[in-house]
Amino acid sequence: MRRLKRIPSKADQDGDAPSEVAPGRALLSRWTFGSHITRRPSAASAAPSIPHAAKGPFGLTTLHQPLLKEPTAHIVFVHGLGGGSEHTWSKGNMMWPRDLLPVQDPFQSVTIHTFGYDSDFKKRSILDIHDFSKSLLGSLKDSPSVLENKSPIILVAHSMGGLVIKKAYTIARRMSGYEDLAYRIKSMFFIATPHRGSNHAQILSNILHLVSGPRLFLKDLERGSAVIITIIEEFVRFAGDIQLHSFYETKPLSITGVGKILIVEKDNAVLGYENERSEPLHGDHRSICKFDSADDPNFKILHQALAHAISDVSSSTQKLQEENTMQHRKLLSEIFNIYEPPEDDLYRVASERVPGTCSWLHGKESYRNWVVEEEPHILWLRGPPAAGKSFVSGSIIEELRGSGHKVPFFFYVYGDTSKSMISTFLLSIAWQIAVLYPEVERKVLDILTNNPTLPKASDFRTIWRKLWSQGILMAGTDSKKLPFIIVDAVDECRLDQDLVQLLLKVVESGTAKVFLTSRHDPDYYHISSRFISQLDINMEDTQRDISLYLDQYTDTVDETVRRVIMYKTNGCFLWAVLVVGRLMGCRTRQAILRTVHEDPEGMDQLYARIVQTMSNRDVAEHILTWVACAIRPLTLEEMEYAVSLHTEEDRESIRAIITRNCYDLVYINAKGQIRMRHSSAREFLLRNDINNEQPGFTIDSKQGHKMLTLACLRYLTGPEMKGKQKRKMSVNTKPRSAFVSYASIALYGHLNSTSAQDEEVLHALATFLRSTNLLAWIEYLSQQKRLEVILDTAQSLRSFIRRKSKRDLLLGEDVVVVNDWVIDLVKLATKFGRQLLQHPESIFRYIPAFCPSNTMPYKQFATGPNILSVCGISATTWDDCLTSVTIRNKMTATGHVNENSSGTVQSSKNVPQPRVPRVSALAASDKAFALGTSDGRVVIFNEKTCLEERMIESSATIPIQILQFASVKSYLACVNNRSIQLWNTETWECLLTVPVGKRCLGITFIDNDQLLLAALKDNKLLTINLVDMNVKDQTGWAVGLAEEYGRKLLGKDPLSVAFHPEMDLLAVVYRGSDIIIWNYEEEDIYRIYNFDRGLVQALGEPFAAVMGMAFSRLPQSSLLAASYNVADLVLFDTLDGKIKARVSNVGALSLLTSSPDGRTLAGAGHDGTIALFDFETLRWLYRIRMVEPGITGLTFSADNTRLLDTRGRGRSCRVWDPPALYRREIPKESTRTPSSYSGDSDYAETNTTQDAALVTAVVCDETGDFFFVGKDDNTVSVYSASNGVLIKQLLTHGTSILKLVYTPANRTLTSVDTAGCLMASRIDRVGLQWDVNTIFTHQTTGTGIQHFLCNSDSTRILVCANDQANVHSVLNPSTVSRPVNCGDLGPYCWAQHPSRPELLLLISRDTAFLYSWRDLIKTGLEDGILLTTSLLPELTIQSALSILDGSILALSYSGAATFAAKPYLFCYESESFGEDSTSVSHLESLQTLCEKIEHIIGTFHKRLVFLNVNGWICSVKIQGFGAPDSISHHFMPPSDWMKTSRDFLIRVSELGDLLFAWKGEVAVVKRGLERSFDLLDD
Repeated sequence: MRRLKRIPSKADQDGDAPSEVAPGRALLSRWTFGSHITRRPSAASAAPSIPHAAKGPFGLTTLHQPLLKEPTAHIVFVHGLGGGSEHTWSKGNMMWPRDLLPVQDPFQSVTIHTFGYDSDFKKRSILDIHDFSKSLLGSLKDSPSVLENKSPIILVAHSMGGLVIKKAYTIARRMSGYEDLAYRIKSMFFIATPHRGSNHAQILSNILHLVSGPRLFLKDLERGSAVIITIIEEFVRFAGDIQLHSFYETKPLSITGVGKILIVEKDNAVLGYENERSEPLHGDHRSICKFDSADDPNFKILHQALAHAISDVSSSTQKLQEENTMQHRKLLSEIFNIYEPPEDDLYRVASERVPGTCSWLHGKESYRNWVVEEEPHILWLRGPPAAGKSFVSGSIIEELRGSGHKVPFFFYVYGDTSKSMISTFLLSIAWQIAVLYPEVERKVLDILTNNPTLPKASDFRTIWRKLWSQGILMAGTDSKKLPFIIVDAVDECRLDQDLVQLLLKVVESGTAKVFLTSRHDPDYYHISSRFISQLDINMEDTQRDISLYLDQYTDTVDETVRRVIMYKTNGCFLWAVLVVGRLMGCRTRQAILRTVHEDPEGMDQLYARIVQTMSNRDVAEHILTWVACAIRPLTLEEMEYAVSLHTEEDRESIRAIITRNCYDLVYINAKGQIRMRHSSAREFLLRNDINNEQPGFTIDSKQGHKMLTLACLRYLTGPEMKGKQKRKMSVNTKPRSAFVSYASIALYGHLNSTSAQDEEVLHALATFLRSTNLLAWIEYLSQQKRLEVILDTAQSLRSFIRRKSKRDLLLGEDVVVVNDWVIDLVKLATKFGRQLLQHPESIFRYIPAFCPSNTMPYKQFATGPNILSVCGISATTWDDCLTSVTIRNKMTATGHVNENSSGTVQSSKNVPQPRVPRVSALAASDKAFALGTSDGRVVIFNEKTCLEERMIESSATIPIQILQFASVKSYLACVNNRSIQLWNTETWECLLTVPVGKRCLGITFIDNDQLLLAALKDNKLLTINLVDMNVKDQTGWAVGLAEEYGRKLLGKDPLSVAFHPEMDLLAVVYRGSDIIIWNYEEEDIYRIYNFDRGLVQALGEPFAAVMGMAFSRLPQSSLLAASYNVADLVLFDTLDGKIKARVSNVGALSLLTSSPDGRTLAGAGHDGTIALFDFETLRWLYRIRMVEPGITGLTFSADNTRLLDTRGRGRSCRVWDPPALYRREIPKESTRTPSSYSGDSDYAETNTTQDAALVTAVVCDETGDFFFVGKDDNTVSVYSASNGVLIKQLLTHGTSILKLVYTPANRTLTSVDTAGCLMASRIDRVGLQWDVNTIFTHQTTGTGIQHFLCNSDSTRILVCANDQANVHSVLNPSTVSRPVNCGDLGPYCWAQHPSRPELLLLISRDTAFLYSWRDLIKTGLEDGILLTTSLLPELTIQSALSILDGSILALSYSGAATFAAKPYLFCYESESFGEDSTSVSHLESLQTLCEKIEHIIGTFHKRLVFLNVNGWICSVKIQGFGAPDSISHHFMPPSDWMKTSRDFLIRVSELGDLLFAWKGEVAVVKRGLERSFDLLDD
């Protein structure tokens, strides 16, 4: 091959090629051809070409990095053709971007880069301008210097480099992944850039191609090339968003053999845009970008222009916007929870629309006016189904966007529940407008900052009011162009009537123009407004579009076929699309004609033919059944499993299977979801009447749901769900398929639509419920945080059985299994919800063992080598208590300690109990229930799962007295003795705070929750306007009462009140008076109701005192129930004034409450009993007995099927679900646990717990085989630890047992009762016989026994009573030490010295004293040992405990709950308490552990066993006094095993058994410490 040699020019010697500018004639003259091509002689012939290494490196090179962390801007220099990243910008040794700029203002704070790429035209290259641009973007995106901050970017380019940066910018604007870069590019500098291409590039390209092949970038550079045109067309769309600076050369370049020529003319170097600044640089094409001095005039021009650009792009407002916009965009997306961009639907429509269609719209005057008129209004497009309305919407969006308009849009899609709600629409459009308008974005973010949960509001009205009415509609925009909101298929919205009204408000506010499509016209929605223009899709318009559509298929659709299709489409675009799709499969002319002629008119016939002629109808019907009946759109992966149940075809070809068999009716969207092409197809397939005309063409809905139900059950009982998923030591575990989510969550939905008479479904359900896969299903839902699905499934099972009972006899084992699991599933999800969420595997490991022995979880799953066991509990079935929820202290640790083995007892006299928050108020709604606490908090729980969802903290730590949810609006009223607060239950923001001078006795919402009434203790009724959020007025009822009935009650405070908002009544009770009923609407109407006579005319002296009152909440009911201190319950009719019913001997019911439906009355007694009555007759229905007395709060759930109470110290709330409430009425939506097929009856009384004595003390023996129990029935007994069964009652005290201590050395059991009697007894066991010999007794008076300790062999006992301590000799009871007065120490406790058995410790708040066991004489220093631990003044010593074989002494402190900064538990080295010790410090290495301990249980195998603050039984090994090992979590006991007070009775035996005192029994948990687990959330 002949070689080509080039004659160098002066430009060549400097290293930059003139390739893009040299005229073709000159180029030809510079080359000679022959057998050997040689250069012409030249003085410069010996000058070598400059290698690229000398021109500068490829990629991005940072020349200057400012010291500032955040540079003002980034400047990137991009060279041209044949140039280099350094050489292009250098003159001699001076590279001005590196050497001159950084020392000039304002470039010291600017990061400066150069970018190099292989533009050497002398080499063959397959690269083009697009490649160079992508390389530039990649270098910027990957540069840490560029990425670490969000400063604006300025691009400076010479010659062809200008085309590279223009192309890079358009790519960044259009492609995902580069949005951040595109946003940051704020300015471009073009230096001699041939924007329209070069006339010389083609000649050079041709010549070089002859020598060594093509250079694609030279082709791109040619004037009029496709690349040049594309760059121009694309760049003009985005150029308006940035600053443009164009500089053109003014001197020709001298080229050897050619002469002087102007390389890039001015008109080619200037864009001519409005936002462009152009000016000349005095130099030729090459020299205008090379400077060696800051005094160079061209440098000064560029310097000033760049400085001005930096000033512009870094101005404060713009910089703030640049720094925050992307962050705001991300924040908006996270808060709005918008993960599917609206472009998905637009892409689907746009990709199927044929160019030119919908052009008829421009001929419509109403459309043109809508676009150009300044006054916004709605353009309403009405059209029939399948007429192409969505294509019109897509066409308008694209057209308006192309014209520079801002176009938020939304496509409603039939069958997609996520896109059928108004709230979804409001959030999507709000998000889009916020993205388009910074001023709106700021307003929206301000709203969401204060209301972060607003997008999750279930009521769209809340979103409209807070986000739109008070936000977007009031924000205003700086743009002169209003947004065009496009809403497609409004009729597919679930609440389309409300949606249209909201859109009308948008245009009336002047916020935006709206275009909507619908099958209905405005008259259908009863709307008439001057802001609406209607436009109908005419058949002629659609026919023109169909004709254009057919033009795309001329190979198949000839003129004859076209005429037939045009005739039969009848204006239905979908018809044409589907017919053409069918024609694509025809191979002969006859088949094509038969296809178009045989198609009947109308969509039903077309759908029928499509189904009938499917190639594989069996598979197609299977897929269509899934798509038509699915609860939500299935993904390809999920459908893969569904198809695998029906066919053996290759699973990898699922997309091909769907396309081949169902393409006419379904499509796959961009997210891989399978959807019906049109709602009419689903309607056709599910219509019941079609089979009569075209047999076999439709899907039977019940059979379809049966198929899907069985498919879900087949998966759930299959091998993928078989038992527990393998972990750790498994390498071949097959992952579960994507279908696990659908099967687990959608089962209950399909079961609801399946025939209950189907035995196959019943058997499949029972099979699943019998298998261990059931536990795997619960585990999976727990991992997904979807416990409510378990409850929904229980409801579906209950409904299935009840529906079956209407036709069939409920016989057979399958029925029993399904019915039994109805209750058990609910109990598992509610009683063990916390365990499941924190440790889903617990459903396998220990939860079944905690279930009653006759329940299905216990019978099926409570045995196994890896499952702990529980004994000692006599209950065999679930009780009526659904669960107990506990209010935890604010502090991170409480650190309570068991009494030590010597038996320390604290009295309330000298050791104040910690102020634990108690439940002081409760209320329930349909979604949640709320508990108010004594420290001013409100805790919200999920109504279904009873799990805590959120906590509201008020600034004042004073008790919440009253809580009440509104019935219509999303309000929660919260009352304390200082104020009434109103909270929004959607956003959880405080809407209003109203101070009150007197205590509030009761509140109620009235007038559709527009007013809140509050009855105050000063005899006034406070009215709060919830519309304007202000106090309306105060009305006193006592003055009018005195005028009518005398002044007897003037000055008295009412005791209690009850509201009847339906009849405007307020019932008031004063001490020593009858019930007074006041009509607060009329204000002057009073009525007096007497215990004996009902309505009376005057106030008298009542025989009995009122304890509780409640009006029936049944609408228009006039019934008032009142309980009296004589144990009578009276029902008054306030309309006729008569006593309607009376029941005696019901007990002293201190609280009465009505169910929301007004049918049931609940009463709570002081003894802990809850009684249920029929409200209209006072017929007794049910009774819940409870051994814990003192009910302080009682309310019904919103669906009437549960009761909530607080009692005792009120630390927890119990949730009850007595069957009587279910049998009264079971709403369809209620997920509860009724006896599924029992009807109404006179219910027998159920004792929730037996009248058993409470366990008050527990202690284990030294072997772990037995344990001793003290109860409040004064007895002390011994139990077997192997089965938890009572062996023998050992002894009896005169009062309740307070504490027990067992000393193994001489088998002495020491017991103390509440009356101050101490007994020490020798316990001997011979075989099965137990002998008890009392060897020592002691009786105290006054305070009772405050503390007592036994020494190591129980020969001496320290007894502290009345703040005086003595040591008594057990062997010689008359021997008593001298007393030690402890009263001056403040709170104190006694403890055995952990490591020195001959010594005692007397510990006050911050000092420890040593005493001798022998004579109780103080040893060591007189001032004691100072505990240097930093304690808050409010903390006081509570108890001391020796742990870990006496090496550590743990001190527990108690104090106010509000002081949570310090933990309550401190550990000390035992040996540090010596006679010579002056002070000791706690072990810092154990303090982190102490903060996690709620209650120390004991020691087992040198591990500390404790209950952590989250309710888990844990253990930890402590080696020496360093940091402990990691904590092992073993199991979480049932919530109702935990005491509602702080008195935990939990013990660990020598065998590792854990003993829990529960009600009147002791539960023994075996093997509970053998395994530990990792938690999801600890």
